[in-house]
Amino acid sequence: MNRQVALVIKAHALQGECPSWHEEKQLLYWIDVLGKQLHVYQPETDIDRIINLGKLVGCVVPGKSGNVVVALEGGFYSLELETEKLTYLIAPENHPSSHRFNDGKCDPVGRFLAGTMDKNEL
Repeated sequence: MNRQVALVIKAHALQGECPSWHEEKQLLYWIDVLGKQLHVYQPETDIDRIINLGKLVGCVVPGKSGNVVVALEGGFYSLELETEKLTYLIAPENHPSSHRFNDGKCDPVGRFLAGTMDKNEL
């Protein structure tokens, strides 16, 4: 099998991470941690929509109601993609302000699991 690798998005991300494919919508969600952005890439149109979140972002997963859930500084938030409205959901217990979320995914039953790290280790 002969496969080609090609640059699809010249995003100039400061720290691009955490790709998450939404099969039903055919969208790729990914984040720029230090740029404090969520990217929503639609391969069919080759459009990479950028949503500025204003906080360090650690990871993103598709939600059940057409939204996405993001782990930001200070906790988990639901993000309505059409309006870009962030709704605070919850913060982890004993989460020091010197830490940020870093990577996460949903487990087979739909629980969003995310790790943390010290911000000084960016």
